[in-house]
Amino acid sequence: VEMMRINYMKRLESSIKSFSLSIDRIIKKTDILIEKIENYLDNKDKYKELLSKEKEKIKNEMLPPRLFEISSEEENDDINNEEEDFMDDLTVGRKIEYNLAEMKASEWLKDLRQDKKHLEKLLKEAESIDSERDKKLQTLIELIEKKVKEPFNGNNKKVLIFTAFYDTAKYLYDNIVFWT
Repeated sequence: VEMMRINYMKRLESSIKSFSLSIDRIIKKTDILIEKIENYLDNKDKYKELLSKEKEKIKNEMLPPRLFEISSEEENDDINNEEEDFMDDLTVGRKIEYNLAEMKASEWLKDLRQDKKHLEKLLKEAESIDSERDKKLQTLIELIEKKVKEPFNGNNKKVLIFTAFYDTAKYLYDNIVFWT
């Protein structure tokens, strides 16, 4: 959590636009997760049944194969694909995967909805700061204007701006392009 806080602070320090884009991305990811959890909760019984079948299947794979067992390969493939899709629906996370059936999904959903409300409020505040209200951008423009009017190294009016984030560079360019 601390690392995430630091990364968002860096985005905010870079530009309000970068921060807004990051918050918007996390809201979209939260929406996807909320939808996945709601789907799980709406179909909880079916998922539990599939999990039970999956556990039984794993248990049977550990047993020696039965002789003379007859099965339809195509039918089994269709059933397996459907079951795999449902099993994928139960998994959330990237680097570390979690199974929704093993979590308190209702409580997590409630927390996610609350987080989303806070993030949407934060995004609305961030987006209300346009280029005219962006104090850092206005200060940069003033510095550039001063450099152009009073170059301190001969007649060199060039300015070089460094930033760690592409979207900050684009935001700055879009707002100072009138000098080019």
